[in-house]
Amino acid sequence: MNKKTFFILILLISFSINSYTQSQMDSVKMAINQLFIAMKNSDANLLKLCFTDSAIMQTISFDKQEN
Repeated sequence: MNKKTFFILILLISFSINSYTQSQMDSVKMAINQLFIAMKNSDANLLKLCFTDSAIMQTISFDKQEN
């Protein structure tokens, strides 16, 4: 393998890794945006789609009578 072929191979690998990372980041951003849209619209069905089936949803509230 000559130097030119090796350089082209390394260049192609670096571009493919960069494009794969970008698609993962876009996927995470889309999930987070979907979560905030579901909360804003009080849409329980859309909110469930943001999590896995085994996720445990909990709420916290304060009793007004206690300090």
